Amino acid sequence: MRDKLNPLFLQNGLILIGIGLAALYWIDESYLDLFHAEHEGDTYIEQLVASGDTDELRMRAIIIGLLIGLSICAQTLMNRRRPESGAGIYALA
Repeated sequence: MRDKLNPLFLQNGLILIGIGLAALYWIDESYLDLFHAEHEGDTYIEQLVASGDTDELRMRAIIIGLLIGLSICAQTLMNRRRPESGAGIYALA
């Protein structure tokens, strides 16, 4: 199974990292929103799932879209540069 996951991660590693960073951003941003005076009394789960403020949700969605979009772009560029013959630095991994 590990042999199957290694090529998969090499082909999509940056995309998976981008998705992980996007999830981490959402969690951190919802935690920091708890300290705003306008969100006083809200629980963390309420902030995590639905903030209620459309501007906050829009900002989070834009940043998450940028993180994932740029990671897809970077992974696509890296896959194009990877030699087809399997020689070079990727053959050692």
